[in-house]
Amino acid sequence: MDPVIGLGEFEHFTYSKGDEDDFHKASWVREKGGFMNGHWGLTGLPDMILNYLPAIGTSNNHDVWNGDDIEKSIRYGFSTQIKFGVGSSVVIKTLLRSIVDRKFPTDNFMLCTDNISIERLLKMGHMDWIISLCTEMGISPIKAIKMATLNTARSYHMEDQIGSLTPGRFADIVLTDSLSKINPLYVFKDGELIAQDKKLVKKVEIDYSAMCTKGVQGLNDLTPAELDIVPFEVSEDGTKAKVYLFDVYGRGHAKFHQEIWVPMVNGKIVPEYEGEKLSRLSVIQRYADGKRHVVNGLFKGVYVEHGAVATFWSAPSPYFVVVGQESDEMCFCAKEVDQYSGGCIVTDDKTIKSVMPLEIYGAMANMTVEELTNSADAIDAALEEMGNRNEGEPVVNKLLSLFISLHRFRLMK
Repeated sequence: MDPVIGLGEFEHFTYSKGDEDDFHKASWVREKGGFMNGHWGLTGLPDMILNYLPAIGTSNNHDVWNGDDIEKSIRYGFSTQIKFGVGSSVVIKTLLRSIVDRKFPTDNFMLCTDNISIERLLKMGHMDWIISLCTEMGISPIKAIKMATLNTARSYHMEDQIGSLTPGRFADIVLTDSLSKINPLYVFKDGELIAQDKKLVKKVEIDYSAMCTKGVQGLNDLTPAELDIVPFEVSEDGTKAKVYLFDVYGRGHAKFHQEIWVPMVNGKIVPEYEGEKLSRLSVIQRYADGKRHVVNGLFKGVYVEHGAVATFWSAPSPYFVVVGQESDEMCFCAKEVDQYSGGCIVTDDKTIKSVMPLEIYGAMANMTVEELTNSADAIDAALEEMGNRNEGEPVVNKLLSLFISLHRFRLMK
């Protein structure tokens, strides 16, 4: 089993359809005593699926959005993760308020983050901030700390190794002057003081170079025409077209994508909806077995007047997303990312403006905190010159989060 401890985000969609690979994975994890982490919107699933998931070994769930989701999750026996990151900061407050108001036992819950930018970590903190938020919402400090430590270790069947300050366990240690509002005065890692008064006193570096991979190109035969938006329907007078609209702020929810009517002039779609100018979005399969799978539509959340930005995600299926206005530029930008195992690239007039390589299995950057922050800022600055006015998370985080919903709503093969 070592170093694998379990299955993350187990895919009930494919398992319920009889996917043989999923059967083997689930059986192997059960045999080895590992855990399976579920991934779904619980209130959207029928009872039959929620009956068989615990039966095959799924033991925890990290996809809840409101109090009803929480109630259903724990009623079916799942240790439930309360996450901060995907969606607005209002979501975690809604979840914590439900735990307090409905008096749910906190032993059922773990705290976690999902898709947090390095900027937010530097400004707000990580689990320390979430623990402090728990106490602010009415959860006792000790229970909140256990939700971030021991409860999680137990859910992952690792309480004999981590999760508590106990002889024989592994632990980093934070000394604070308050349990209700975590103020990290001293931080110890591997028995050494590495931070004091929120400042590093020793640089901690981990060598990830062995995990870096080189890109295997798959878009050599991609053509700009494949990225043209083809309407689902055109009005009788030819002035309107029905197309997809994707909304980055609707990720994880049904409003993530919808079919809308937009203006059409001389047979060409005008990227505008309800008075708002929009960019185009293409979702592109990296390795085609026969006809390449491509989904095209309009996009709300990142806007460029010219140029393009593209990124890539490797699992469960290798796909690119590219945002722009013209198919030719979008195709060029996607092919530039295809040179890497993964990355985010901004181009304009077929010239590269900014690059963030994601070299660790095409999913993570092999950079220091400073390098990563500078790279994300450079992506945002390049897009600002092209007309984007970004709010909240860096654009690279917003684009990478799209793959969650694209997969959830079966828009990737």
